[in-house]
Amino acid sequence: MQTSLAGRRVSRTRAMQIWMLLALWISPSLWADSQKPAASEAEQALHALLSARGSQVAAQLDTLVATGDPRVRTWLEAWADNRLARVRKTGQLVILTRTKGREWPVTDALTGEDAGQYTRRDLKRFRSNSRLRKHIDAALLGVRLKAEDPAERLDLTNNLVGKLNADNLPLIKAHLESESNREVRERLTLALNIYRASKGEPDAIEALSGALHPAARAVLTQQAAGKGASARAATQALAATEQKLKLSRTAETLYFG
Repeated sequence: MQTSLAGRRVSRTRAMQIWMLLALWISPSLWADSQKPAASEAEQALHALLSARGSQVAAQLDTLVATGDPRVRTWLEAWADNRLARVRKTGQLVILTRTKGREWPVTDALTGEDAGQYTRRDLKRFRSNSRLRKHIDAALLGVRLKAEDPAERLDLTNNLVGKLNADNLPLIKAHLESESNREVRERLTLALNIYRASKGEPDAIEALSGALHPAARAVLTQQAAGKGASARAATQALAATEQKLKLSRTAETLYFG
């Protein structure tokens, strides 16, 4: 009887020891998991975007941009340049900083911290084809137009003059209504008028009267070579531009001698 009771006590003691060892082994991992920061709204949107297919891509891009996270621009620029990748073994999202040599240095896409080096086989790169690139470029334009620095927005809009197309036209029109900087608004308006003038819209052609930008003069010259109301309006606009150039040259001569 006593032997049996002693055996049960030993069994209980051993069971408790086993449970304690298990608790010590499991607890650190559970604690570590609990310390991992939850994915932000932007990070969740990025993961959803990278898993999207077909018509879902444009909608997921809009969702990502709408988060307003400052990292979105970096992610989209990296994707557009085929520098966004996932480490195959861990699933970590990284950005390639160089693609020469056998091992490529990368940074963590979410934190920006150095993430070591990987070979080509270690990584699954997210590539952008022509169709996807169109969506990414449109999203990037939306992000850049919202840059806090007016000088950065002005630099962007200077590059847009003469380069608008049917894909980015709606975005430019929408942004023009909310743009607070006068110089940026003027450049956006010029870009819009040049695009509309290229389609033969008389009011846009008239609005370019006296415009000295090379892209404005080019589109007016093109329209003046045609026929009808658009050609007449372009001819008059070009005449006003030439008159403005003459006055400018005269003023320079008088000033500089």
